[in-house]
Amino acid sequence: MEVIWSTDALNSYTKTIEFILEKWTIEVAEELEKSVNDLISKLKLNQKLCAPSKIDKLLRKCVVSKQTSIIYEVRKKNIELLLFVDNRSNHKF
Repeated sequence: MEVIWSTDALNSYTKTIEFILEKWTIEVAEELEKSVNDLISKLKLNQKLCAPSKIDKLLRKCVVSKQTSIIYEVRKKNIELLLFVDNRSNHKF
């Protein structure tokens, strides 16, 4: 199954990486990138790997790190990454 990135997912991921690079090191950013890539590989094999979102059962939320989660949706022919969220925020997901 193919994994596609929405514009919001790409933008929020980029902002997360930029924030990490401002506050920490390139190694921390690379660690997040590796975790995201590992998770995407697992999602290709098991689309329902992560729990349904509290607000919408069609959406799923995966914790990538202590600070970051991915919101995604399983579609008929692909998985769409919708958004990266900060776990410390009061985000609706």
